[in-house]
Amino acid sequence: MATIDMDTFVKVLKSKVANGLTYEKLESMTGIPKSSIQRYVQKGNGPATRIDSIVNALGISEEIYRSNHDYQTGPFGERLIRIMTERFIDEEDLAAMTNMEVDEVQGLMADPEPPTDDILCKLALVLAVDVPWLRGDTSKPLLYLGNDEYQVIYGYRQASDDTRRAIRAILTAK
Repeated sequence: MATIDMDTFVKVLKSKVANGLTYEKLESMTGIPKSSIQRYVQKGNGPATRIDSIVNALGISEEIYRSNHDYQTGPFGERLIRIMTERFIDEEDLAAMTNMEVDEVQGLMADPEPPTDDILCKLALVLAVDVPWLRGDTSKPLLYLGNDEYQVIYGYRQASDDTRRAIRAILTAK
């Protein structure tokens, strides 16, 4: 069973919903009616077994998600998992985004030591974090984007040249 206090649970769930997770998706992940999940968030309590089911379905723990974004120095794999969790990116997603194999990504997630600089740069680019933080050289990211900002930048990077030109035209219009 997961161990997470209700305040952290509510903060995590509200953050995930604000960043795109729907109660319908959570219902399909857990089998718990969305109305019940919404009630747990509103009231700040619920049956421990159901809260644990939601926590486990989301793959969250207090070690991985820190509501104050305490990105203290830690092993590389922990940092990678933390930012992936925050970005709602799983192993398959990251593998596709970086042209790596899923087992390579899983190996990185388990490794306390940072990979080569070329892999670090590739990860930092798709995750929109800075290399020194990801490597473990700094305790706080020099570059940190919230999930909404990350989605905009990642979407822009994936856009066609015509779409990018249209976006630039909108941004530079007076």
